[in-house]
Order: sequence, then structure tokens, then C-alpha cells
Amino acid sequence: MFSECKSFLFLVRPRPHLMQYVAKQIHTDAKKGFKKDYTIFFVPRRTMLCERVLSEEGVYGDVKTGEYHLDLIPFEEDVLSLEMPLSFRECFLDGDPTSLFYVARSLMKIQSMFGIIPIIQGKGDNALQVYNLIKRMRAEAPKEHFNNIVPEIQSLILIDRNVDMVSAVLLQLTYEGLIDEVIGIRNGMVKIEAELLAPPKSATDKPEVKAPAAAAGAAAPKKDELKPVPLNNMDPLYGEIRDLNFRVLPGVFHRKAEEIKEIYKEKDSLTTVKDMAVYMKKFKSSHQEHLSLSTHIAIADKIKNLTMTPKFAKRCEIEQMMVAGKEEAVCEAYLDAAIAKGEPFVKVLRLLCLYSLTFGIKPKKFDFLRREIVHTYGYERMFTLNNLEKMGLFRRVPAKSPWPIVRKALRLHKDDVDPKAFDEKAFVFDGYMPLSARLVELASERGVRQNGCEPRVCGCVCVRVRC
Repeated sequence: MFSECKSFLFLVRPRPHLMQYVAKQIHTDAKKGFKKDYTIFFVPRRTMLCERVLSEEGVYGDVKTGEYHLDLIPFEEDVLSLEMPLSFRECFLDGDPTSLFYVARSLMKIQSMFGIIPIIQGKGDNALQVYNLIKRMRAEAPKEHFNNIVPEIQSLILIDRNVDMVSAVLLQLTYEGLIDEVIGIRNGMVKIEAELLAPPKSATDKPEVKAPAAAAGAAAPKKDELKPVPLNNMDPLYGEIRDLNFRVLPGVFHRKAEEIKEIYKEKDSLTTVKDMAVYMKKFKSSHQEHLSLSTHIAIADKIKNLTMTPKFAKRCEIEQMMVAGKEEAVCEAYLDAAIAKGEPFVKVLRLLCLYSLTFGIKPKKFDFLRREIVHTYGYERMFTLNNLEKMGLFRRVPAKSPWPIVRKALRLHKDDVDPKAFDEKAFVFDGYMPLSARLVELASERGVRQNGCEPRVCGCVCVRVRC
């Protein structure tokens, strides 16, 4: 990479392989005779390992280093994220607990603003480590740090991701979940083809349940051009439909379209200037809803290409069989067929992990599946399988899996769930209630009963602050 700039600023995560890229850039400039100032800001903090890599590459003396303490990022009024997508791999595969320190530090920051959290509950070894870090940070903080802050948060629930891996590999069936499955949500944004998101022809057109047409007189979007669309509750329609099961979306879209149509019709009955002024306020709001409705219809139409296929219905059926512990032979045959047909590798891995977590895999079957995957997808997939085995997602189970006991004890599966029954948490997965949600529910009930106790780590796990 060549640039005429005299100064370079690298804003990077503290990962050793990134330091090698930085060193390569510096060496390339030096060979060409360019003399520049280099500064590296580590996000969220520098590490000795990264400094050692820079030193071994012979460029440590050529760079200035600093830290940018990127902390919790608000995506919603009630959703904060550390945006650390590799934290699961680091903790459970690489054995690197650094991200736990960042979690504890962020929770301390919250407590510095909203007061000490009196009840802390957790499930898992990493939850215990985070609790111990918080406890140590509290002891090291100045005594007056929390004196004048009235506690506003009643309890904190921490959960290890590996406590509930079944929910993580299931196919998401809500509108927001399917957007993530089909298109992919990144930092609260989704990128959609611009030609699908062109506005309606006019504000008075009746909203229809189909992809919107291009605006009259507007420049036609370029082919394959992607437009970012924010997905948050600032859009009232998205806030209403994001957690709905995909099966109920058409009815919601039709109702909303009829409401907008009725508001547009009101203009024909206006007789006074005062009525016109009142109507214009309603019109602006409805026009914005019209644009939002057109956008989400276009997104839903794109998702429909997946959800309306027999393959999708069959996969949902097999997943529910696995979770419910039914028809093991049918599930096993479906998994074997998916591998033989060369289905997308990620899909096969998710089914493989779900089968392993729910039924368990006997040693003979385990070796057979490994061999079939390597023959179908290539020898390099052995590394992925080995990593899954290390994390307990794909493993030999000589005896029966403990999943049936857990499912029955915590009442995690329910047949014939109504997708419109929002009071039933199982509607998200067509009958399966996520284990982590059940544990949070139980921990919340216990926390209410024991309100006012000293901080402790007992039976359960964490909610809207996620890493």
C-alpha cells in the first residue's frame, strides 16, 4: 500500500497477527526510502504479546503506541455490546480469558454511573471469573467512588455461552433472526440491494405487499449496489415486528398498509386550513411509515425465498425432532443425506452440533461422520471438526446424552405453540424455549425473593448487556 501521507495511524485490536501486518507496512516503506511517523492505538488496550511481536519484527522502536478504551457501544436503549466477535473462540478454544476482563471492566463502568449492583448471579466458570474480577475491582476502587450514587439496578445475571449451545445452533425463526440468517446483521445494520429499497412512486399510492417500485424521476440504482439499512427501534414498524415469528408477518403488513391507505384517503374530506394543518402532521408520519413498510416488505420478500421452500420446512421439522428427542433414526438419516448431498458446510455443522448436543454420538458413528465430512468437504475441514470437539460441540458420548433430563426438568419443549402467543417464549423456536431464557427466568424469581442479599454467584445467567 502506497500513500503520500507523512503519518500513519493504526487503530487495531491487540492481536499478534495484526502486528505482523503493521510491521510489513513499515518494512515496505523503509525499502522504498519513505520516512514516516507511525502510531498504533490498541483497542481496547495494549498487550505485552503484541509489543513483543513488534519487537521481534524489528519495528518497535519506529512506532508510538497508545490505547483507545472502546467500551460498551449502545445499539438500542436497552442493548449494549462490546463488539468482540472472537471472544467465544478466545475463551473456550484458545484458553485466553482476556475478554472476561473487558466484560468486568465494562460492568464496573455501569456501576460507576448507576450504583453498585446488590445481587449478582451466574452460571459457568467464566461467569465466576467475571464476578471475582468485579469483586477485586470494587475493592481496589476509591471508597468514595460509589458513595453518592443510589443503586438503580437490582440484579445482574451472568451466563457462559457454552451453558446453552443448543439455542445457538438452532435456526432462528423471528423476523430479525431470519434477516441475520439470510442476509446478515452487522453492527445493527443490514445491507440490501438498492434497487429493492427505492421509494414508492408517490405518497398517495396504496402500499402493497410487494417490493416497491423506483421513484418517478429518481436516478435508477446501480446493479448490485448495496444500501445500508439500520435495524433498531427508532423505526416504529421494525420495533413492532422484529420479534414476531415470520409466519405472522403478512397479516401485520396488510393491516399496516390498510391503516396508511385510510390516512391518505382523509385528504379528500378536508375543508378548512386548520384541518389541512392537522392532516399534514399525520401525513408526514404516515409517509415515513409508508417508506418503512416498503423497505421491510422488500426485506421480507427476500427472506421468503428461503422460508417458503420445502427444504426450509424440513430442516425446521428435523431441528424440532432433535430438541424434543424424537425419531433419532430419522434425524440421523437426514444428517447423513445432508452430508452426502454436499449441503452448505455451515448448515451441516449446525445440524451436526445439534445432533451431538441432543442425542449424543456413539464412537462408531462419530468416526463415520468425521470420515464422510472429510470426503465430501475436503481434508482441511478436519481442523474445524477438531476445534468443535475441543469445545464439546461435536464429541463421542459412550452413554446417553444428558439433554433429555435437562429438557424435562426445565420444561424446555412444548408441542403446538401458537406463533402469535407472544407470552410464550417458546414461540421463537416453534416450541423450544431457550435454556438460557429459562435460567434467567428462574434466576430473576430467586433474585426477587432474596432482594437485599450480599453479592453472590449462584445458579444462573446474563441478559441485555452482551459481549
